[in-house]
Amino acid sequence: MVEKDIGKITKNADTDIVIRIDDFGGKIGLTIREFVNGERYQGFTKAGTRIPADQFKVFKELVNSVDEEELGSLVNDALAAQGQETLGGSEGSNNVEGTAGVSSGSGGGGDGAGGSQESGGSDSGSASSGGSSGDASSAGVGEASSPGPQGQGSSEGESGIEEQAM
Repeated sequence: MVEKDIGKITKNADTDIVIRIDDFGGKIGLTIREFVNGERYQGFTKAGTRIPADQFKVFKELVNSVDEEELGSLVNDALAAQGQETLGGSEGSNNVEGTAGVSSGSGGGGDGAGGSQESGGSDSGSASSGGSSGDASSAGVGEASSPGPQGQGSSEGESGIEEQAM
């Protein structure tokens, strides 16, 4: 088995980004992963990425093509824009959370439960009272998804309604 650490970059006090050459499943390549040295956990996190050995030359050319001065100016521009987007970014994040609840709620996934909990108990009451009519599915997927995590029996019936509507 081939393992050779090339180096590491400090991400924060507990986390390093480790660059190494290794062999995983018979595939040799360059691997870039996070490594945590925390009190509760010590080891690799996240899947990281592997650059196959036969593609390393292309990867090296791409990395070497980055101009450090251009990268620095992009960072400065991004920091300046981030200061201006702080108020707009918080509004956009609320829209994203609402969208995530709607999209995951229609699939009945585990994330839909988080979205429906944020919407409150009043939505689940309105969805259960209007669940038997066709208006509940047209009123909004977020309302129709609230009963799903609470009772799977009602979730199956509503998903059938949604599939027919599509």
